[in-house]
Amino acid sequence: FTVSGKPEDWNLAGGLELHAADLPPGEVEIKGSGTRESFTARILDGSVLGGAVSGDVALDWSGPKPFTLSLTADSLGIAPLAPEYPGVLSGRVHADGQLEPFSLDLAIEDLDGTVRSVPFSGGGSIALGPGRLAFSAFELRSGPSLLRLDGDPYTRQGLGFVADIRSLSLFSDGLAGRLDGAGSLSIDSVTPRLSARLTGEDLVFGDVLITRLEFKDSDLDDGGSVLTLTGLDTGQQVFESIQIRSLDPQPLRKMSVLARTESARAELLFEGSIVDWSDFAGSGWKGGVSVVRLDYADKLSLLLDEPASLEIRAGEFALGRACFSGSRDSKLCAESSWRAPGDFELSAELG
Repeated sequence: FTVSGKPEDWNLAGGLELHAADLPPGEVEIKGSGTRESFTARILDGSVLGGAVSGDVALDWSGPKPFTLSLTADSLGIAPLAPEYPGVLSGRVHADGQLEPFSLDLAIEDLDGTVRSVPFSGGGSIALGPGRLAFSAFELRSGPSLLRLDGDPYTRQGLGFVADIRSLSLFSDGLAGRLDGAGSLSIDSVTPRLSARLTGEDLVFGDVLITRLEFKDSDLDDGGSVLTLTGLDTGQQVFESIQIRSLDPQPLRKMSVLARTESARAELLFEGSIVDWSDFAGSGWKGGVSVVRLDYADKLSLLLDEPASLEIRAGEFALGRACFSGSRDSKLCAESSWRAPGDFELSAELG
């Protein structure tokens, strides 16, 4: 680089040679100017990832450190960045935001190319920030498959989605099957809500196989929803069907589960809630199980005597003392906990 001028008014020009492990070599020619508080530059000619880039960038490092970025990319090979998704992409990106606190408004235009040997295109806008993940006219197409997003899940209106995924194998070698439907999701802390109609056929998630999946709003007056899995094979157990019914408009507040295998039937009822919807993955679910009824081949049955506490969060769960009465005048009491990667505890009494 050549830099000239004074700290309050300076210019630079030059080029960069880019070398990094597992990435093809690249070159970028830059011309810019700046002051003590800001910097602007133009990428005149860039050769990266086997393709070409050009654009403009501006950064103000005072206050919240606002920035803008506009880039045009042509035939970038993305395999070095994402080996599972080999392909070539072109398009235009414009970003406005700030670093402190971080926020970003991203506009993607004319995204086009191939991913995993399938034509890929898309565009739209995404806005990121604390408690914000807003999509506007955001659409991705891969071959005959479509995903469309509009809205923000952190608001009461929620995130609207339309999906017609002809083959989940587009996303990973460990996935397969078709999934399509539409709906909306809100994780607003006051009125979280999920309303959707989804169907899936011949689904594969690693070692788990599902012949049919159906999710729909409940036909009862409880304002809930119903998820039905037919022909579920986990690799260790085959279920003829599993039905999970939400009995409350708020997701995960009150749920009944009915599971059937060739020789057994189980009924469960859970009541609780997400601790903090603004951090639903980290805060976890806290409540209890109030009904457990197990019947095996009309020969053995177990019934939960009274509700037991249950807490579930990422990487751990804890089940409080739960006592079951059996059909043969027997009683089993147990409590257990688990924490990743493999810290499992179980204590049980049989009487």
